[in-house]
Amino acid sequence: MTMITTNISELRTLLSGGHIVHVSFTKKDGTEREAHITRNLGRIPAKFHPKNVRKVDPKYIFAFDVEKMDWICFHESQFVSLSPFLNMAMGGLPA
Repeated sequence: MTMITTNISELRTLLSGGHIVHVSFTKKDGTEREAHITRNLGRIPAKFHPKNVRKVDPKYIFAFDVEKMDWICFHESQFVSLSPFLNMAMGGLPA
């Protein structure tokens, strides 16, 4: 059974731990979007790896959408929910 949470700190912890998570957030146009995201470079094709490190606003979530094959960004206030156990469905390790 998949647990759903609206805890932004849990999202940050899971992403920092290299997990793939199913997240929902509200786009700037007001529509809700779902994505499977990660920061695990082992799950991101090399051509998409960051070229350098830059300082970013800590209120934003930056992660790679493994379905769209592109980086996405959203403000933590736009975060709706996440399902932390997606890794099992994606062939990875349990969260």
